[in-house]
Amino acid sequence: MTVALPDIIGRDEASALGLKRFFTGEPCKHGHVAERIVSSHRCTECDRASALKWRAANLEKARERDRKRARKHRAADPERARERGRKWRAANLELAREGDRERKRLHYAKNKDRILSERAAKRAADPEKAREYLRVWRAAKISKGQAAQRRAARAGSELNGAGLTANDGAGGRSPTNGLAFSEMSAPVSSCHMSYCHVFANRPKTDRTGVLSLRKTRSPNSRESRLSRREPT
Repeated sequence: MTVALPDIIGRDEASALGLKRFFTGEPCKHGHVAERIVSSHRCTECDRASALKWRAANLEKARERDRKRARKHRAADPERARERGRKWRAANLELAREGDRERKRLHYAKNKDRILSERAAKRAADPEKAREYLRVWRAAKISKGQAAQRRAARAGSELNGAGLTANDGAGGRSPTNGLAFSEMSAPVSSCHMSYCHVFANRPKTDRTGVLSLRKTRSPNSRESRLSRREPT
């Protein structure tokens, strides 16, 4: 994509016309072919590079300056500022929600004691309203939990439909917690299924944790021959 160069206009002519920039078509000492500032004769590309370098070295100062400028613009035209904010939020909804959550966390951490005391005062002033709010909150949590259980059941049905029968794992259940596949809260991977199968058929251990493997004897071993001898 090529950018069209501005029209050639000298500094004196631009100053006479009341313009802030002029363009000669000649490169500056750093090789930029760009407009220049009438008041300082500086190249606009050089100014931009200098501003970026200063911002990187003074990030907090730059952000504070941006906040002051934003507050000034909002105070001058609040409706325009709100409209721009709505457009940006619609275009960056997830980023906006993450910013809202972070601001809420920071606000709560900074004002925790005051927030808790205000909540306690509201509960004491209107206990019935507080109990109703708690009932609604619990009902919403229960509904969310039931939805999660339904999703887990669908995931278990998909696993069973993929050929994971009761012989897979430990009889169709996870040996680590005894949950059936349809009761798990997340899909089970093939690696986890292989682990379940090995875990279900692992060697048994005694109470000390030592493997209690059965000792097999060969038919021709000394112990076997002695056991077959008839008592004299």
